[in-house]
Amino acid sequence: MYSPPPRSCSRVFSFKFCSVSSYPNRHNELIVRDQGNRNDRRHGGGHRNHHDKRRTLNFRDIGATLSGFDKRQFPKRPVKPLAVGRLLRSAAFEGLVADAKKIGNPKTVINFRMKKDRNVFGAHSVYLPLPNTDNVYDVTSSEVQVWLRKLLQVLASPTLEFPVLMHCKSGKDRTGVAVAAVLVALGYSDHYILEEFSITPRSNRSKLEKTLLDMRRQEIFSAIFIPEVVKPLVAATTITTTMTGLSGSSSDTKLASTGLPISFLDQKSSIELDVDLMGPYGYTLEQMMELAGLSVACAVYEKYSNLQKFGNVLIICGPGNNGGDGLVAARHLWHFGYRPYVVYPRKEAKTDFLKALQKQLAGLGVKIDTQMQDLNAYPLVIDSMFGFSFKGTPREPYGGIIEKINQSKSIVVCVDVPSGWHVEEGNISGKGIRNPDMLVSLTAPKVCAKQFNGRYHMLGGRFIPPGIATKYKLDLPSYPGSLQCVDISSCIPKEQGKEVTDASNETIIVMAGVNPKFELGNSVSRILASSSTL
Repeated sequence: MYSPPPRSCSRVFSFKFCSVSSYPNRHNELIVRDQGNRNDRRHGGGHRNHHDKRRTLNFRDIGATLSGFDKRQFPKRPVKPLAVGRLLRSAAFEGLVADAKKIGNPKTVINFRMKKDRNVFGAHSVYLPLPNTDNVYDVTSSEVQVWLRKLLQVLASPTLEFPVLMHCKSGKDRTGVAVAAVLVALGYSDHYILEEFSITPRSNRSKLEKTLLDMRRQEIFSAIFIPEVVKPLVAATTITTTMTGLSGSSSDTKLASTGLPISFLDQKSSIELDVDLMGPYGYTLEQMMELAGLSVACAVYEKYSNLQKFGNVLIICGPGNNGGDGLVAARHLWHFGYRPYVVYPRKEAKTDFLKALQKQLAGLGVKIDTQMQDLNAYPLVIDSMFGFSFKGTPREPYGGIIEKINQSKSIVVCVDVPSGWHVEEGNISGKGIRNPDMLVSLTAPKVCAKQFNGRYHMLGGRFIPPGIATKYKLDLPSYPGSLQCVDISSCIPKEQGKEVTDASNETIIVMAGVNPKFELGNSVSRILASSSTL
């Protein structure tokens, strides 16, 4: 069995804040050595005064490091290996380097520390904090899963500028787990990943071994790290998403760019926009409801197409237009091969069109009931109870239905606005839907969508005329091909439910409520494996 070389081969020295010199070692790792302290201990060996401000930069080019491994000892390389000069790693570099050349001239810096970077040498800064505890290695933790998902979404962005430097305080734990997740996505073996990780002084190899085991074996990741998913991650084709269009293979999941301008509608604007559509633009309410319901059904099929797992779908419809969207979605889902069951608590629909929608479902054999069903029989639930006109606290029977949904293990998809949420302020009553997995925004996201923290944020309602977009100053992504929905999950950074603005060219991603699911950005490996700069 291969035994890794002793850590002393990495020759990384700790040092105090004083004059320093630097040189690369055989792992392309920048060595920073104190010129005023010749008695530095290597890798923290021996007694160390906790007041001693010794720090190690731990900088290296990950692609160059991996390519430098002995091919006789590491014969199995991914088909699309990580390119040199794309992904860098280090410890916190403030006070250690005087210019960006010492850290690879990064164009993007991703900071995992709780403390923000003050100087990134003009690079774009992404703030993705995670507390530095032993929990960092526990990828079964929902907090760590969401953190990794956010990281991979950032790395998957077609607009991301390279090289990308990732760092935490010491460049060891948080950075080590983050790098491991990226390398797993790229198809590297544990042998490669552990050897790269072990270069860092004081790294605990056994901790990462357990992490990698969980990444590859835990059920929560089983839908991610399988050949069918890894294959498109290393596909040669690339996706380019812009405000004017999106191109790529029709088999690729369509993602709008991270950082793409996205407009939000408040309650007043949402109402006025609908009035305009049904006035001078000639749309009917029934027509818009039909288009909205089709968008919802397409979004569900886009992300939950495994009919063996998600075939039984429960659609809970309210008495208004949002409920009508759900009735339309149920019909389309039936045609897509699902087995929908509709809960419509109102004894009788209040308009002829809603009654007609119910007749259409009855003609397909779709059951409609006024009573809530046992959610154990439905792995997928569509919340279509209330929309952007809702205010206050949900009344019965809807309040009880929402509580049952919140207590269930079903995956929840919300139509336009999670039921019980104020369209602008979110779940202020605490009685609304909690932790939905998907939000399907219609026309444009509502203000409360900034508080959504699920896996998938889809945009539907592909019928907005240019005049409406101009009047309401709507910045929205284009819809690719003939699709009725587009994934805008990575477009909207959140900070505890509030819109994030920062004058320092910094993207801030702070977890405010977590979802126990984690997905890989669909083009991570395509981007990182590319040798050209985007």
